[in-house]
Amino acid sequence: MENKKSHANDDVVVVDKAVKIPNSLIPQSTKYGEKPDITFIFPANGGATISAEKIALSSKSDVFQKQFIASKDSPEERIQITDISFDIFNKFIKYIYGHEIDIYEENYLEILYAAQKYFVNQLTFLAIEFIKKFINENNVDEHFEFIEKFDIKMLNEHMKKVIITKPLEIIKKLTTSAPHKRILQIILEMDTLPCTEFQLYTEIRALLIKSGQNSIQNGKTLRNELGNLIYLIRFPAMSITDLIKCGQRPSLLKNRELVDFLLWIQEKTFSDTLQFYSNLPRIIR
Repeated sequence: MENKKSHANDDVVVVDKAVKIPNSLIPQSTKYGEKPDITFIFPANGGATISAEKIALSSKSDVFQKQFIASKDSPEERIQITDISFDIFNKFIKYIYGHEIDIYEENYLEILYAAQKYFVNQLTFLAIEFIKKFINENNVDEHFEFIEKFDIKMLNEHMKKVIITKPLEIIKKLTTSAPHKRILQIILEMDTLPCTEFQLYTEIRALLIKSGQNSIQNGKTLRNELGNLIYLIRFPAMSITDLIKCGQRPSLLKNRELVDFLLWIQEKTFSDTLQFYSNLPRIIR
């Protein structure tokens, strides 16, 4: 027969006098409302549970409403949550019940995910507002990949604004990873930037050299790493002086390209090479 005893040390619970179970291992249980009729279980948190009222959740979330509509007369349900942590889901449910929610660097992505998943639009807006204040030229390279996945136009526009405000400083922080190449693409697709074309080329070349320190450093390997982004650099819009500097080894340009660009600038001689590059100068602001 089970025999529980209370101890001055509250760190353990004694069961049958022989088995000691730390309180930290006892699944946490949290309840909201007077008559909870839905329970969320968190296997990753040792089976911790959160119980709430369907009617309260449905009033703030269309997703919950549709999820519960077919079972509104059923006894208490149990739903496993594996894609959101217990702590964040608990904050999320508390917010639905009218409590304030604290959003900060370590939790904003998961809170935004929960808000998006359950269509809690006001919480989505709060997360967006936090991100817009938090993201700047000093950290956009670290957070870009994760924020872009949400495909929220307001956030993408904000990151774009941050990126193109100080493009040369941003490029210095980049690697050749896919997300960072996406940042580079955003910069190179702009018609207006606060730098010259040659400055862009110089920083991109330095980025490729830095990222390929453990490999053979030549123009071909650097160009291959850059891929099709090479065609977004507006070589035909450069001055002759800057273009000649671009030919210094290791150069991202092929010899034929360099000659064709020089002929275009000097004599407006059109060649096959020119078909792949823009000759429209960027507006320097």
